[in-house]
Amino acid sequence: MHRVLLIAYYHPPLGLSGVHRVVRFEKYLPEYGYEPVVLTPKPGAYYAYDGSLLVVKDVCFTESLDLLRILRVLGVKQLTGGKARPKSLRWIEKEMGWIPFAVYKGYEVIKRKRIELIFATSPPVTDLIIGAILKTLTGVPLVIDLRDPWVSNNWVKRWVYGVSDRIVVLDETFRKYVNGYDKVEVVPTPYDMTIVPKTEKFSILYPGLVRKLAPPYTFIKGIDELIDEGKIDSDKIEVNFVGHLEIPLPRRPYIKHHAYVPYHRIKGFYENSVLLLLLVGKYEPHFMITCKLFEYMGMPHPVIAIAPKGVRARELVEKYGIGEGVEPDDIDGIKRLILKYYNAFYSGDYLWRDTIERFHVTHVVGELVSIFDEVINR
Repeated sequence: MHRVLLIAYYHPPLGLSGVHRVVRFEKYLPEYGYEPVVLTPKPGAYYAYDGSLLVVKDVCFTESLDLLRILRVLGVKQLTGGKARPKSLRWIEKEMGWIPFAVYKGYEVIKRKRIELIFATSPPVTDLIIGAILKTLTGVPLVIDLRDPWVSNNWVKRWVYGVSDRIVVLDETFRKYVNGYDKVEVVPTPYDMTIVPKTEKFSILYPGLVRKLAPPYTFIKGIDELIDEGKIDSDKIEVNFVGHLEIPLPRRPYIKHHAYVPYHRIKGFYENSVLLLLLVGKYEPHFMITCKLFEYMGMPHPVIAIAPKGVRARELVEKYGIGEGVEPDDIDGIKRLILKYYNAFYSGDYLWRDTIERFHVTHVVGELVSIFDEVINR
């Protein structure tokens, strides 16, 4: 069994979307001959916690002087809203105070546990910097993982990329941000949950943070108009938002908001839904891909992607045929799609679809392990 040091600032018991990629990797790596040893800071103040996602036995928690950890020590456990970083601190990553603690502990773990590979996942890029320092100090090969593009261009980025043995990116479109490097591999986020819907009501699900940049108001207006026009019965439709809110939801009989729930409970919401909603705002970057999209790949539900044309999340929905896209301000297009699926559901001819095996965890983790094997055996 090969031992791999997995560096992840955002890791259970912290919750939310930023932890799921690494959790699915570390959960299934042992089936391929890799034993993950996790390096992560002690939990700081955060928006949500989910201890049920802590599946790895060997987790090394360290202290940190980053902003979130300091807030936790000062008694602030729960953050609210969508941003943790004050404007005055945005010139530097709030997580960088973890670097000295992580390097000290990581070096000791590499020597004591005979680590054969370092895998650092970002954001934050702090994780990548830690991985590059440890690679320089120990000579242990380094694979870095970019869940989001590292869009800035500075000497730190060039140094980290140069030190790394492989650069793993979430999507093909991220390659443009690692120009000049020929060691880039695409490994998407896998899904490992499959369900069978069992609801008798036309229920739409949006799991995750409702963001200011991608509000659901046009979508809700579309439902309101369909109800006013007599095309939809308000008693036969339901929309469930599960997660935190950056903006308030309007009060409607058919809208239900559920606060953040542990991940193992989200399965019940998928089972009791027939249509999935994806939201990307007009002013978000073209490479925008939400974590929930990869989970949607493993569901039989069709997806309505309310996102600008050219945004990567919408492109993937349409490319793999898991749903349809529509512009965020296209009220008529949104109404057309809602009514299409509503009528199909109550006519008994609903448009269920196949899951996309390309994103199943066994396939994706197998790709990652192939990269690990190649790096170790060079």
